[in-house]
Amino acid sequence: MYKEASPYFDRFYKNFNYSTDAFSKDGLVLYLYNIIKTNELEKGLKVIEDYFDVMNEYCDFHFVCGVYFTEIVAYDSTLYVGYFDNIELCYIKFR
Repeated sequence: MYKEASPYFDRFYKNFNYSTDAFSKDGLVLYLYNIIKTNELEKGLKVIEDYFDVMNEYCDFHFVCGVYFTEIVAYDSTLYVGYFDNIELCYIKFR
């Protein structure tokens, strides 16, 4: 039911406060998984760009980013080949 969940995740993303909401890290990770499953890949680039620095120490975020970059490069390698190196970087962040 990923498509049905998308508007709720969008609302979550618009309204949460990263610094005060205890569930925000997990919510962002779940939001990215939903973006991957619904193939709304452009939306994921903005989420990663907005929160990559503040989520730097959260290993689940790096893992989902690795999955995300794998999916976006596979989706259109011509357009998104520039993200190819990010795949390995995300997966080895917390080796």
